[in-house]
Amino acid sequence: MSNVRIRQTEVNTLSLENSRVRIRVGKKKPVISEFFYKPTESKLLGSVYDEEPSLMIFKDADPVHSDHIDLDYEVKFHENSVNYHVLATCGKDEATEFDIFFKLTDKGLSIKFDNVIEYGDFHLISIHMPNLISVKNENGAKLVIPSDGGRLVDVATASCKGMAFSLNRVTPLLVELVYNNKVIGILETASLDNRMRNSVYEYDGVRYASLSLDFIHRLFMSGGLWCRGVGYSIPARDPKYHLLVQESSEALISLIDDYDHDGTVSWVDAAKYIRDKIPASINPLYKDKIAYHMFLDAPGLKDFITFDEALELIKKIAYLTDFAPQIIYLIGWQYYGHDTGYPAVDKVNERLGGYEGLIKLIEEAKKYNAIVSFHDNYDDAYMSSPKWDPEIICRDSEGNLKKGGVWHGGRSYIINSYKYVKKDGLQRVRDTLKRYPISVSCYVDVLSAVPRRYDFNPESPTNSKKILIGKIAIIKEFNRHGIDVVSEGLTAPFIGHISHFLSLLVRDEVYYNYEEQIPFTPFIYHDKASYNTGIHSEKDIIKALIYGSSFYYGVRKNTDLRHFTDAYYLVALPSMKLYGKKMQSYIKKGKIVKVIYEDGSYVEANFDARKYVVNVGGIAISKDFTCFVPMKDDLYLGYSKDGGLFDYPIPTTWRERRKIRVLKLSADGKIEEVDCKLEDGALRFFAEPHTPYKITLQDKSES
Repeated sequence: MSNVRIRQTEVNTLSLENSRVRIRVGKKKPVISEFFYKPTESKLLGSVYDEEPSLMIFKDADPVHSDHIDLDYEVKFHENSVNYHVLATCGKDEATEFDIFFKLTDKGLSIKFDNVIEYGDFHLISIHMPNLISVKNENGAKLVIPSDGGRLVDVATASCKGMAFSLNRVTPLLVELVYNNKVIGILETASLDNRMRNSVYEYDGVRYASLSLDFIHRLFMSGGLWCRGVGYSIPARDPKYHLLVQESSEALISLIDDYDHDGTVSWVDAAKYIRDKIPASINPLYKDKIAYHMFLDAPGLKDFITFDEALELIKKIAYLTDFAPQIIYLIGWQYYGHDTGYPAVDKVNERLGGYEGLIKLIEEAKKYNAIVSFHDNYDDAYMSSPKWDPEIICRDSEGNLKKGGVWHGGRSYIINSYKYVKKDGLQRVRDTLKRYPISVSCYVDVLSAVPRRYDFNPESPTNSKKILIGKIAIIKEFNRHGIDVVSEGLTAPFIGHISHFLSLLVRDEVYYNYEEQIPFTPFIYHDKASYNTGIHSEKDIIKALIYGSSFYYGVRKNTDLRHFTDAYYLVALPSMKLYGKKMQSYIKKGKIVKVIYEDGSYVEANFDARKYVVNVGGIAISKDFTCFVPMKDDLYLGYSKDGGLFDYPIPTTWRERRKIRVLKLSADGKIEEVDCKLEDGALRFFAEPHTPYKITLQDKSES
C-alpha cells in the first residue's frame, strides 16, 4: 500500500493515511472520528459524539444490564492498522475479551472483530459498534438502504429515527451508504449474520445520517415466521442453547466519488461499484421464456386442476402468446397436493391423474413449446411424511424441533440443509431426477428466500454459513444433472448459484418519511440474474418495467387469462428486450423517472400520470399499457390493455413491402385477420382490450 503512515492529529485521535484517504480513529478506543477523501478534498464523519462499542452479554441464561458492563482497552499501533484489545468486566468478574482491528485499505477501512474469549458462565452475544460513518446535512446529504429494491433518504427532510436490518428477502444484501455531492461512504459486510444499522438524528442543532452495524457472535433466541401461531422469537432458557454463529467477522467502509465518470456523485455510483465486484453473470436460459407456476392442488381444494386440464391451460397460453417458450412449475403435483409429503416426493397426486397422467402431460406439453417442471421444497418437512427424520430437523433455542409455518400439509418443521445433504438430501435429488423426466429447470421453494437458518442443537449446532453450504450443495447436485435451479426470493448469497428468482420484493413499505423509492438493488443485479415481481395493478406494471423485472404469475383453475396476457405482453415481452443489460443511468425530474441501459435503451415513467415508454434501439416498443414488440424481422406482437386505436410506427424496412397482416390471437387457437391502415408511416387498427395480435409482413411474391 503506497504512502501509508500513522500520525497523531489530536490528543485522542490518530490518523491512518494513504494516497487516497486519511482516517482519524480513536487513540484509546475503537471509534472513528473523520474521513478525509483526497481526490475531491471532501470529508465524511465517523462518530459525531463521543462513543464506544456496547456489548450484549449474558450470564447463564440472563442478559447483563449494560450499566453493569465496563470496557477496558489495550491499543497497539501497527504500520497501517490499529488493534484494540477489549476486556469486558461485569462487576468484579471478567466476562469476555476480544480484538477489534481497524486496517487501512486502498478504498477506506476494514473493521474486524476476532479472538473472542468467554469466561465462566458469560456469553458474548453481540458487539454494537459506534456510528462508523456519517454525513452532515449539507451539500445534498443522502442516506441509501437496500430494502424493498432501495430507498433514497434526504437527510434534510427525513424523519429522525433509527432502524436495523438483517439479511432476508426484503433486504437481499447487507450494504448501506451515505453521501453528499463530493464523496460516498459505503458500509458493507459479507457476513450472513451481522445486523446493519442506520439513523437520522439531530445533534447540537445539526442533522446527520449515520451508519453502523452489530457484529453477531452468538444468538440467544431463535426467530420464526409470524404466521398462524408461530411467534417472532423464542428465548433460550438454558445457556447451552446460545448458538455460536461466527468466531470473527469483517465489515468494509469504502470511499468513492464519481465512479462512472458521468459528472455527478450519486447512489448509482455506489451500485456500480458494488456490481463490479460480483463475479456472476446472467444465464441466457430465461431470456425468451415465460416461467410461471400452475397451482394444481392442495388438501381440501375443490377447484383443483387435473393433469389433463393443465394441458388445456398450457395450450391456451401457447395460443395467446404465439407459442412463446414456457416453463411451468407445477404446485401440488405430489402426494395430496401443495406442501404434502415433504421431504418425500416419490408419489404422484392420484386425483390429478397419477404418474401416467403426469408423464403424459410432460410429453404432450412439448408440442406447445412448453417445458413442464416441478415445484419442490428442501426447507420444510412434515411428520406425516414417510421420509420424516427428526435427525435432520433444526432445533430451536429451547431444544425443540424448530417449527415452520402451518401450510397446506399442516405444521412444517425446518430442515437443517447441512445435515440433510450429509444423509440423503443429495440422493433425493438423484432419485427425483431418475423417477421424473425433469429437463432444463426446476423450482425449489423457499431455498433462497431464507438465506439464514440456524440449528441450536448443542450436540450438533449448525450456523447459517454451514446451512448455506448445504443449500448450495443441493443446487449443485441439480446442476450436475443439467438442471438449473429457480427459487423464491433474490438474496445476495445465492447470486451466481441461482439464475432466476421468482421474486424481487419492491413493496411500498415506508422506512423514512419523504423517502424516494429507487431501483438500487436492480442496478446491482440486473446483469447478474433475472427476477420477477408480482403484478396486481397498473402501478405494478410500471414499477416492474422501471426495476427491470419480468412478471410473477400463478395460474389457477379459474384464472382470468386476461390478467396473464396483460403481464406477459406489458411486462415480460418488453423486459426480454432488456434482459441482462447493465443499468447505466437513473434520472429523476419532477415526477418523471428514467432508467437508461448500457446500449441506450431506456424506460421512462410518470407513475402519477399513468404514462410510460420502453425504448429499445431507438424505437418505442411499449407505451401506456400497449406494446408493439419485434420478435423477428417480419414478425411483431401487439397488445393493448384497454383497447382502442392501436397506433405505432412501423419499421422503415416494412414501408416498401406490399402488405402487413394483423392477426388476432385467441385462447382456442383460432386466428382472425383484422383490418388495418398504414398512415404517415404508422400501423393503425382498432384493438380489443386484453387481446393479443400477431403482425406479420407479406412480401410482394406472397401476395
